[in-house]
Parts: sequence; C-alpha cells; structure tokens
Amino acid sequence: MASLEPLLPGLVRDSKIETELHGQAFQHFFYESGQSVQERYILREERWVHERELGRGSYGTVYLERCAHGGSGTLRAVKELKKFVTLDQELGYLMELEAIVKFSNAKGASTVDLGRSHGG
Repeated sequence: MASLEPLLPGLVRDSKIETELHGQAFQHFFYESGQSVQERYILREERWVHERELGRGSYGTVYLERCAHGGSGTLRAVKELKKFVTLDQELGYLMELEAIVKFSNAKGASTVDLGRSHGG
C-alpha cells in the first residue's frame, strides 16, 4: 500500500510530534513558546511509559501511560494505531486519525503523537 501521508488532512499533519522509542518508554521532543525574546522557543522533552492496556478496537490499542520524565507523573490515554491498513480501511483510518487529533486538541486534552511506528 502507498503512503497515506499525501492524503492526511492538514490538521493531522500539523499535529505530528517527533518521537523515539527507548526500551519501554516513548520520548517526545517538541518546542514551546518561551517567556521572552531570548527564549523564543524552548525544546521540551517528555518520556512516557505504558502502565496497562485499556482496550482494543478496529484500528489499534488504547493504553494508559504515565509521564516518567518532564510531566511529573501525569497520566494519559494513548491510542496506538496499527501501522498497516488494507485499501478498504484507508478512509476509516484517515477519519480515525482526524478524530483523535480533534479530540486531543479539545480543552483539557494533551498532545497527539503521529510519529510512532512501534508494534508494526
């Protein structure tokens, strides 16, 4: 199957966060606005660890994760999407990505990681 990247809605593409896998932890790298001109952008790092599985669906698995570095033990739910989908699943997969980004951008929600390829 060809890459879905050209088909991704702008909202989804713009929500990508650089992520690396370190053992059982996922490390995110992103920039935040600083408090002054000298601190225009500040690199922030967070390391998240799976606590347990919360559920499974057609497109992936939802996990409870704990921030082990950079967020003082904060908890979040993360949906890890399957990397490969069949041609007849493409539209549903894109709609799932867009729904996740919209939900994650809602008041009180955290960031979205679209850079993971862990688990397939």
